[in-house]
Amino acid sequence: MTRAQRLLVTAVGAAIVCAITSTAAFAAGFLGPGHFSTKFADASGQWFPDRVSPTFVFLSVDRNDFVFRPTQNSGGSSVMQHATILLVQFKGDTFGSGCFIIPDSAFVVGSDTQSASVNVKITDPNTACPGFAVPLGSVVTGKPGAGPPPGGAIPLPLTVTATWSGNGATALTNSASQFSCGAMRVEDHFKVSSAQATSTVSLTMPGLTIRTSPTNQANVDQGTDVSDVQGSPDPLCLGA
Repeated sequence: MTRAQRLLVTAVGAAIVCAITSTAAFAAGFLGPGHFSTKFADASGQWFPDRVSPTFVFLSVDRNDFVFRPTQNSGGSSVMQHATILLVQFKGDTFGSGCFIIPDSAFVVGSDTQSASVNVKITDPNTACPGFAVPLGSVVTGKPGAGPPPGGAIPLPLTVTATWSGNGATALTNSASQFSCGAMRVEDHFKVSSAQATSTVSLTMPGLTIRTSPTNQANVDQGTDVSDVQGSPDPLCLGA
């Protein structure tokens, strides 16, 4: 997974994690000056139609621990959120797409980033992701968010079983960056270990079972992203 792809997956996961918090909590200080930290682990893959299965499958599992501690006397509110998120999509004779909050125990990642697995049976429709976080500009202005993620309904119960086996090489990325606009200054430190992997997946739901051939279009990642923010965001800097 490239860093751009990694950031996209993390952004989706963090957005859903943050959506668990009310819009009021965001407006109260989520993007104010302070210390932001995210610890993440994820595994994803895509399986293309072949002689074993005529169905395209995309699967991503992402665990995020998000913490925001506001600068003293800034008036902001601390935010701590945690979730393990499963995104699944398939397209063949039928189409389905879903996002679910799953138990942490259902997703296991090896400490060396060379292995991962997910094994979960989803029975409760209330475990569907609550929606995406509002855009940055909307957070600043206090506008409400936009509803749940789009997608075709997947009939429940849904059983998902997938494994990832790394190719033996672990790539390490460390980077530091700075951003400024108006009165806001941001220092960011990003660290991630990544491995390309071979993966298989099985999806079982009422009236349909999908079992794929192994794919090498898969990866496992884990790392941290830490930011220190000074000053308050200007809506003009965020495109509002």
